[in-house]
Amino acid sequence: MASLDDLMSAISARITNAQADGGSAAAMAGALVVREDAHDLATEIEKAIAKIGMCILIGQPTFDQTATEFSPNATLEIRLAIAIGEVPIIWRTGAGRPKAQNVAVLLTQLLHNLKIPGFANLRVAHCHYVPDKKRQLFELAIETSMVAPPLP
Repeated sequence: MASLDDLMSAISARITNAQADGGSAAAMAGALVVREDAHDLATEIEKAIAKIGMCILIGQPTFDQTATEFSPNATLEIRLAIAIGEVPIIWRTGAGRPKAQNVAVLLTQLLHNLKIPGFANLRVAHCHYVPDKKRQLFELAIETSMVAPPLP
């Protein structure tokens, strides 16, 4: 059975692979992709923002169990957020690097309708600008679902 860790890993791999030379989102090359369950999250984010100027943070998934009490399986409606943080004076010194809002669009194109085994296709529900005095910050809301059979 698929796990929430599988979901985060697949999203991270999709973004990282797209950043590679010849990838579908090579303009994002160099942006650090970090999972919220990283060992030293605060340090990794601060180093990325200070050195690279762009950090893509994959948030921890949360879920609601929506199956009725008569269903033997749990139906999990899963939500997670992806934050795109940019310090423009650092990130945009590289030629052709996209603004944080354009990275949000690229991530939407990469992730919307993505099929991850064990989950319903991903849905990018919305993007919000988050006011921040130090950086440009956008947040994508991602939705999916999975069916979890009972354990023996």
